[in-house]
Amino acid sequence: MKEQITIRLPVELKEKLQQEADERGYSITELIIFILWDSFSATIHQE
Repeated sequence: MKEQITIRLPVELKEKLQQEADERGYSITELIIFILWDSFSATIHQE
């Protein structure tokens, strides 16, 4: 199940995310989800 949210990003951050997503062959959404899951998993493993 997925839920939709809207976030506001600084233009520079959005541009960097778009560039990184393009280089990896991902959409911005896929990249953000990957980054969030990776960060969340790292935090859980530190506890």
